[in-house]
Formats: sequence, C-alpha cells, structure tokens
Amino acid sequence: MIEAAQLTPVVVRLLRVFADGIFEMRTLKNLAATVGVESLTSDALLACFDLPGGVVLQLAAEDEQGNRVGAAIVPLCGWDTGAAEDLALHPERATYDALYDQALDTATSTIGPPDDNGTDEGRFPFRWSMWLGKSGLMALQQSHYDYCPDINVWVRARPEGQLLPSQPFVNWLISAS
Repeated sequence: MIEAAQLTPVVVRLLRVFADGIFEMRTLKNLAATVGVESLTSDALLACFDLPGGVVLQLAAEDEQGNRVGAAIVPLCGWDTGAAEDLALHPERATYDALYDQALDTATSTIGPPDDNGTDEGRFPFRWSMWLGKSGLMALQQSHYDYCPDINVWVRARPEGQLLPSQPFVNWLISAS
C-alpha cells in the first residue's frame, strides 16, 4: 500500500532557498514559517512544519544545541510492500515510480533540471536527482533507509571536495562530509 503527499512548487522553491543559504536552525525555521505552520511535535533538535500539499518538513539538528540544521527532509511517499521481497515485480511498482516522476516534474518545472541524477544498482534500482545550491544541495530520491521504500526530498550542506555520489545514494547523502 502506497501513501503519498504532493510536492508543490511552493515547497520546491522553499527547499531551493534552503540549498542556497545558511544551515542555521533559526533562519530555516523563520523561512519555513512563511509557507507553513510549525507542529506541536517540534522540539529543540527536530522542528516539523506542516506545508502545502499535505507534506511535512523536518529540520533535523546537526548539533546537540539545535543551532545548525544537518538535513531538511520532506517525506513524499511511504510504500508498505507487505511481505514482498522482489520489489521489481511488485504490482505497485509502476505507481511508486510514477510518484517519483510526478515529484521530479514538479521540481524541474519549478527550479529547472537537476544538476545530476542516477540510479542505484541492484535488484530494485532506486532513482535520484540532485540540484546544487550555493552552500547546499537538494536531492529527490527513492530510497529504503527506514522501514519501507519511500520517496523524499533532502536538503543538506554540500559535502567538502568533489561531489561523487556513491551507491546506494541514500547512504552517501546521509554520510558524505
């Protein structure tokens, strides 16, 4: 079963501003408040905002004081595949891929084509696209790093040095420094 929310141009523009700015919690919270409402579930290390399209923005702190943002994450889709082990043949695969395509179309029509994109190798290849900002990057990805396959957008500071995403992309996105 697939649960999805819609990526809107308003959210894409906000995330692009994040990728071009500084990753200070107060600054990103103030920007998020211009288009959404902070959730009561927020705390010092994770600020959550309800945004247009039914999406939630999560600003995850990088430091224990909650001053810097390590990642801004917008989950778009969760896919409970049940007991299926071969996701490539799953009957909902086409829907999962179509949801990624829809989010990619929204992002591309709002901020232009990605600077890089790729596909993870493996039995079920996950796709990703990345836009480079002045100080950060914005990535749309299919992944499986939580309990189920999902689609999400991440914004984080650009890693130092040359950008060479590795496989799987989600691991690189989380750990590249």
